[in-house]
This record gives sequence, structure tokens and C-alpha cells, in this order.
Amino acid sequence: MEPRPNNTAKFLHGMLEGIARIENRGYYLLKQLGADNLSLVYTTGRSVNDTWR
Repeated sequence: MEPRPNNTAKFLHGMLEGIARIENRGYYLLKQLGADNLSLVYTTGRSVNDTWR
């Protein structure tokens, strides 16, 4: 993915912010479609990436 900053931490920060924005948009759209308000979200799964964990 480009452009990629020289600072790996900044790159990861940007990636995580992007994921959070996508999730936020999804929850917003669900609410617009009539879903209940969320008060708590649990995320599960398995990653082999040490930084992600």
C-alpha cells in the first residue's frame, strides 16, 4: 500500500484508524436501518500478527 510513511508505527496507526472508521460507519448504517443502539462490542478472532494481537 502506498504511500507508506517511513515510520512503521504511524503506518500501523493509520491502518487501525481506517479499520475503526469502517466499523463505525457499519454500525451507523445498521442503526439507520433500524438496528438497536450498541452499548458494547466484543471483537474475537485469531491473528498470527504479533503487533495486531
